[in-house]
Amino acid sequence: MAEPPILGPEREPGIGTAQPVPNLCMSWQAEAKENGRRIEKVNRGETTMHSTSARTVFDVITDFLASDPTPEELIAYRLPGDLQARVDELVERNGEGQLTFVQQQELYDFMRADEMMALLKAKTKLRLRKIDR
Repeated sequence: MAEPPILGPEREPGIGTAQPVPNLCMSWQAEAKENGRRIEKVNRGETTMHSTSARTVFDVITDFLASDPTPEELIAYRLPGDLQARVDELVERNGEGQLTFVQQQELYDFMRADEMMALLKAKTKLRLRKIDR
């Protein structure tokens, strides 16, 4: 059995020594590994962009924007029901402190997409007001 490292001014971990990082978050590491597998599958083309499990908020919004919506359609845009239900679930679980790392990232994606769409809608409304004058 290896002796524990001697701590003190001459042997502080990470200062001039290669110390292994303690394995404190096994569930986080497992989730990160699984997320990496999903990304690899997408990169290899093993998943479709519109499968229900792999569909992201960015997929849905970019599909909508690629359909060349009118300004009125853009302003009226709302997420599909299944994605809105997912946002609601993530927000509720976040309030209870029950989100995993991957779920936190998913919620962050929803928040970024919401900010982008709010900005796009505001700019579209301003443009419409200028046209009406």
